[in-house]
Amino acid sequence: MNKTTLLPQRKNYKKLLVIMLFIISVNSINGQSYRSQRSYVDDFGRNELFVKESLAEYSKSIVNSISEERTENTLKIIYLKLEKINSILLKNDKGLNGDLTLRDAFISLNSKTISLFKSKTLRLNDYKELSALSIEEIDEVFKRKESEIEDYYAEVLNFEKMKREFGLKYDIKIRSSIRKNILEYNAMENLLFYKINVIDEKLINLINQNKSEEIFSCITYLNTISDDALIKVETYKTEVTDTSLNTANKQFIEYMKINNGSLYSYYVQFDKLNTELQKMKLDSAGVSDEQYNATVRNFNNVKNIYYSAFDLIQSKKQSVINKWYVSNSNFLKNNIQFENNYERYTDID
Repeated sequence: MNKTTLLPQRKNYKKLLVIMLFIISVNSINGQSYRSQRSYVDDFGRNELFVKESLAEYSKSIVNSISEERTENTLKIIYLKLEKINSILLKNDKGLNGDLTLRDAFISLNSKTISLFKSKTLRLNDYKELSALSIEEIDEVFKRKESEIEDYYAEVLNFEKMKREFGLKYDIKIRSSIRKNILEYNAMENLLFYKINVIDEKLINLINQNKSEEIFSCITYLNTISDDALIKVETYKTEVTDTSLNTANKQFIEYMKINNGSLYSYYVQFDKLNTELQKMKLDSAGVSDEQYNATVRNFNNVKNIYYSAFDLIQSKKQSVINKWYVSNSNFLKNNIQFENNYERYTDID
């Protein structure tokens, strides 16, 4: 009686035990798979963070006027590390369930980053070196830099979209952003500042060398790129919450356009009287002493006004530039904090 009663209970117990073990094993497999997926994706988060921190570090080294040698050493260390990351991924990353789309998108982005560093597109402080070129050559460099920066951040945006698609495919919520990258915004604002400084450097050199015809071409080009920069500044200010750098850039561009225009006006008067005086010296036969002395006095008066204006404008200019550097440094400090944004690359519901 007892045996017949117990047998069905044992059978039910064994059946229940098998079901429970099956459920536990399935949950364990699913849990392990999920953790593996997240771990795989988080590895890309760490690599992506390194890329973005590298861009920020290089930007800061340029902005903070760190020596050329130190900047180059920093740059070399960065792109060697980026090349190593690509090499490791190509050798060891077999994808998630054989899916290599995330890996390949990151390698593509990383390769673009390396090219951007090696081409020195983001080197935006070589004013003296570039100012020695002709206006036409300088313009080509400006266009190339702008195009390469835009192309690079188009690749960044493509990677952000790919991350999102990859996450949706595997039901992983990956942090991604299709808004303008803060580093792209900073690079484009820096490029505007760079353009004006290069042409200003050329203009001052031409003035010091008294090259009248080239000065006119230079001031004309400065006005053109200043007007273009002011239009872009108005566009850029809607792209970020912190508009401090945008405001500093606008003030800088307006100062350079207005005051270099004034400096050019003083120079034209100085150059005109200087030319007139030199002609009198060469052909003094038909010039009376009174006429010559009056021209000399007039020239000295204009020259003193011109030199005073030159010194004052250069002094104020340096003050505006220094203010811009502080604004840019603070902007980088306050806005490029990827540790907070990418502390968890994946958000798990």
